[in-house]
Amino acid sequence: MLFRRPSPVRFFPLAAACTLLSMPLASSAGASQEVVIDAMRFAPQTIEARVGDEIVWNNRDFFPHTIVADHGEFASEPIAPGGAWRLHAEHRGVFPYTCGLHPTMHGVLVVN
Repeated sequence: MLFRRPSPVRFFPLAAACTLLSMPLASSAGASQEVVIDAMRFAPQTIEARVGDEIVWNNRDFFPHTIVADHGEFASEPIAPGGAWRLHAEHRGVFPYTCGLHPTMHGVLVVN
């Protein structure tokens, strides 16, 4: 497996605000990149990150979604509406991914 797969994180608005306020803005391990899931699409559709960065998929849609790399490098559990899933980029490459529950939803993670 090329990536560590943390367990899914589910947020409620107040808990999310408290968590975000208690987190450092940056760390020596890398930056944080965000992908928003909304209206049955990933935004941005292509996300660029560096090795060591954390990529966070935030589900703002009304439906659960999953993040599944097309070639098996990573896969999330279902992300509930209002929930998030985090991935730490450990290897360079181009990783196309799909929502396993909605196969018309596609994105690309580029790790430099």
